[in-house]
Amino acid sequence: MHLGECGLVADDAVAADAHGRLGRALGRITGGGLGMGLAGALPGCASAPTAVVSLPNTRQIDTKMADGRVRRIFVLLPQTPAPPQGHAVLYLLDGNAMFPFAAQLARMRAGRPDAATAASLVVVGIGYPTDALYDMSARARDLTPPALPPGSDAPNEGGADLLLDDIAQQIRPMVERIVQTDPARQTLCGHSYGGLFTLHTLFTRPAMFTRYVAASPSVWWRQHAILATRDRWLAQQRAGTGAATGELLVTVGSLEQQALIPARAALVRERRMVDGARELAASLQGVAGWPVRFQLYDGEDHGGAMVPAVAQAVLMAQRSGPPQ
Repeated sequence: MHLGECGLVADDAVAADAHGRLGRALGRITGGGLGMGLAGALPGCASAPTAVVSLPNTRQIDTKMADGRVRRIFVLLPQTPAPPQGHAVLYLLDGNAMFPFAAQLARMRAGRPDAATAASLVVVGIGYPTDALYDMSARARDLTPPALPPGSDAPNEGGADLLLDDIAQQIRPMVERIVQTDPARQTLCGHSYGGLFTLHTLFTRPAMFTRYVAASPSVWWRQHAILATRDRWLAQQRAGTGAATGELLVTVGSLEQQALIPARAALVRERRMVDGARELAASLQGVAGWPVRFQLYDGEDHGGAMVPAVAQAVLMAQRSGPPQ
């Protein structure tokens, strides 16, 4: 994005999104790319013709799932031919918000002079048919695990397994019809409820992905119910019945356990975002075949911690060698 005669002229989808007033335009497709309309958004530009920010090599697909729900899928395709084993893939939850940033990062890395050292990357955002950054009701349903005992879910919660079925049975096969992918380099990244979903996936279907990024995970959800799921996974691993291998990155912002708004002080203390993420990562250390890393982002709050986590997920997904 750069300054022009009429205020801001956008040439970067991520920068345009950061401008805030343009968030509602995410998801529009123009000229074969993910577009963001700018008409009327900028001071002094009311009479200017419509301008469009377009992300090259992107696709947006609204597809109906088996249960009739429509999901919006965003896809960034690499500009280079697939290597013999296929392209690495990064799957992102909350795709409306996270996809544009991750896609730009992947494109920027591919355009660097040392790009040969980085694997090509397909980026897939799993989102909703809306121009909003988040569908709060839908994500609360889709990203939370089913409660234990079965049938005790609160209204509009507990749909994580249904979304996992959608990914396995419809979304991933659709992506693989479009582009050749590498089954050994499949990364899942989610933030907040999406981080909780990522942990649930690892603990219940560990072979579904090979790399997991749980950013600011909502470990507190339903009295820390995810810890019981973790314990069952750990028991399987220690008994030698867990055949899958992979890696996990857990991230959190250093300010996530500080009450920036006094009215939320009790809630922040109860959720223990930083301690919960750190303790969970520590509890998974030493599991054979599953290296686990913990990353604290200094000076970042809950929303801000998403940005470096997505950047790290792109690097992790592109990597062709062993965990570093």
